[in-house]
Amino acid sequence: MTLCGFSQRPNIDSTVTPRKNRIQYRMKAAVLISPRNVLQRPLEIRQVPQPQLTPGYLLIRVRACGVCRTDLHIVEGELPPFGDQIIPGHQIVGEIEDGGTKELPAGTRVGVSWMGGVDGTCWYCRHGLETFVIPRFSPATA
Repeated sequence: MTLCGFSQRPNIDSTVTPRKNRIQYRMKAAVLISPRNVLQRPLEIRQVPQPQLTPGYLLIRVRACGVCRTDLHIVEGELPPFGDQIIPGHQIVGEIEDGGTKELPAGTRVGVSWMGGVDGTCWYCRHGLETFVIPRFSPATA
């Protein structure tokens, strides 16, 4: 099961999406605007679309989020970003808001590591070296 996170619900705006006539929630996030030295404030607090929950995923209300050195390398332009509108931080503690299971019901406090998905089939996984896998998904690339 993989995840997508969002901020506190009181900070979320709702709007009706005209095409599908459904509510689109928004979340507060620190978004990378332009890579540069952190002292030049490269992040901007914005309201962004809340990730849409899909089968096999969890929606987690983020309570705390760590930023690692790799995030800082991306923010400062020392590593290329994976796309537009990067939201740094992927070491998360939060609560399952939606998509819970019998083993992990809604409301359960969870911790999320930097790597959100390896399948255990490649050489690195089979030899206990999962951190060398380029994941198909990680919270940092979502």
